[in-house]
Amino acid sequence: MLPPTPSFQGYPSRDVYTPNLIITGRFYDSIRVSLSPRGLKIETIDAEMGQDIERKYGSIIFGLGSKSRQYFIEYMLNPSLKKYFSKFGVL
Repeated sequence: MLPPTPSFQGYPSRDVYTPNLIITGRFYDSIRVSLSPRGLKIETIDAEMGQDIERKYGSIIFGLGSKSRQYFIEYMLNPSLKKYFSKFGVL
């Protein structure tokens, strides 16, 4: 088994005892976002595994850290918004 490697976002390698929840992708594939009267609701549709992971790590497991949020905004959100608004000649 290979040791963990640093992430593409510059985070250090995880400790060998830290679980890698992306190994199969099943948990992250089961995450869904929906609108609720209080805002966005983030949850997993995998009743068994999703509940176990959320119980162990708390709802913070669905959140974005500051580096991940910055990456999302810079490389995903901003380009998508620019592309969308350029269709209407706004940008």
